[in-house]
Amino acid sequence: MKEKIKTAETLAHRDERDWQQEQFRHEVKVAGAYLNLLAAQRLTKAWSATWNAPIPSALSLPGGR
Repeated sequence: MKEKIKTAETLAHRDERDWQQEQFRHEVKVAGAYLNLLAAQRLTKAWSATWNAPIPSALSLPGGR
């Protein structure tokens, strides 16, 4: 009987460690997705600022076009 209890406890500890590892992997995945979102937002903001920036006079077309 004691052996069955010890085996059950060992399995329970293993399952708990497996669950904790899966939870950690999920948290890392979520953090990575969030950081990718922040990077994409910054790139979008930079591209938008560049796209909407006025053309410097040195680069404008001759004849006012």
